[in-house]
Amino acid sequence: MVGSTKPFNNHKYKVINIENNSTNGMQAYAVDPVKNGKADYNNVVISYAGTDSGDMKDILTDVETVGLGSKVIFEPKLSSLGPVPDIKGESQSVSAEKFYQRVNKQIKQHGGVKSPTTSGHSLGGTLAMYIAAKHHLSATTFNGPDAWSMLTKKEREYVKTHPMDFMNYRNPKDIIGNITGNFTGSAKYVKSKTYFGSELVKQLEDVNDKLLNGSLKDKGLSTIASAFSLDIAAVKAALDYHSIDGWKFNKNGDILRVSGKTVNSKTNREFVKKYQQTRQQLLTSEAKLNAYYGSGKGISSAKVIMLEAAAAYGIKNAIISHADEGLTAINQIYNEGKEKQERIWPAAKSEAYSVGKDLTPGECIEALSAGGATRETLVTNYVETLNEKQGQISSIQANFDRFGSIFSARIEGKLSQDRELAGQFGITVK
Repeated sequence: MVGSTKPFNNHKYKVINIENNSTNGMQAYAVDPVKNGKADYNNVVISYAGTDSGDMKDILTDVETVGLGSKVIFEPKLSSLGPVPDIKGESQSVSAEKFYQRVNKQIKQHGGVKSPTTSGHSLGGTLAMYIAAKHHLSATTFNGPDAWSMLTKKEREYVKTHPMDFMNYRNPKDIIGNITGNFTGSAKYVKSKTYFGSELVKQLEDVNDKLLNGSLKDKGLSTIASAFSLDIAAVKAALDYHSIDGWKFNKNGDILRVSGKTVNSKTNREFVKKYQQTRQQLLTSEAKLNAYYGSGKGISSAKVIMLEAAAAYGIKNAIISHADEGLTAINQIYNEGKEKQERIWPAAKSEAYSVGKDLTPGECIEALSAGGATRETLVTNYVETLNEKQGQISSIQANFDRFGSIFSARIEGKLSQDRELAGQFGITVK
């Protein structure tokens, strides 16, 4: 219900809009986080519903929209000329676009300046990716078939060049989610549910052997029963791999593997978080610029120059921030690699002492050395290589810092004529 709040992981979210299209089956919610008792219209999420296997309209959308890229849904109809398509209405992709436009308008009416992000499972994931690609949003989806056939050439290129904005988590065994391939490159494969594997096959084979060995007198019936059991198990496995219930999260909202470990390392999670923060800052700046240009009050040429300078400043900050975040993440990965490598030599010696109980520690070290395992080969050489790469990272960061200083000085000169405007974009003019 619109206006209701939903708790999740110690947070509250308010439902601000709902769509339930009875013609094509498209369903969606728009929610925003509640902060200090107020709805935050700058962090709205649109969630599109997945396929309802009992709804023929959803089935038609899966085939016609996702598979064929059609903008309408149709059913085969017999005529004097044979089967012809009988158009039933607009496709779910068209309805998904209309819902996005409605929500985006609502955001602006409530003082929000940032467009929503999108999410969804299965067919809903495909719709979320489709809308995000069209409007340059960020999408996080689960087991969604690839939206490639629905996208224009320009939209496909955008998805490929902005991989961090399109995260489609899939179970590798999910034949439904994987049915249209991974042409956009957005799929991130995660073992989210315990696999049905050799053990299931073995059990089915055991049942089959008993049936064929005389438990049933009618051999034909036993063969049918065996085949039926296999089919049912295969269907159940396919549906279980595709189910949204297979995905688990910790209290921070991080996706968990079957093992209970998070999908991304701590370093990677921090990088993604900082990337998203920088992206939101840039979008906020862009929204303010659009508000100025779209105010209808008229802007002088001097004001246009200053606004363009503010835009350049925002882009510069985004470039510097993205570069710094990426280089810092790489540097941290190198540090973690060095720490891990440092533990290898003590572990190798301990293993050698355990195996060579009749040898002295010195003799164990000599045996390791004869096999090419020394502290130098296992640790020192590796660490020195990483130190060299980290030196290159420091040099690159210094170059970016110099670029930022020069760029900022020139832009601040332009904006010094209007300190109030500069302040609205977070620019302090000396």
